[in-house]
Amino acid sequence: MYPAKPVDELGAAMESGDQGRIMSAMDGVGSVCHNCHLQYMAPAHHRYHWNEFSAISVTDPLTGQDVGFPEIIAHDGNEHDRNRGQPAGRSAG
Repeated sequence: MYPAKPVDELGAAMESGDQGRIMSAMDGVGSVCHNCHLQYMAPAHHRYHWNEFSAISVTDPLTGQDVGFPEIIAHDGNEHDRNRGQPAGRSAG
């Protein structure tokens, strides 16, 4: 589980439209991603014997379609959501 505060702060910053605030909040979210990758990526590779992530797919919770991991990682989440029909600005919860 990740801390929700940085994501909530990013949402509020995006709603404000303040570019400086948005960039600062993006740094916070990026730090959460970075720290998680440092902690869990190598053990996940080792545990599941993944030579590469291109063979992994996940089910999109909005469409129910399988989506390749590289497709999700290759571009930002907003673009992925728009391509899958999620309204811009929609948040979970």
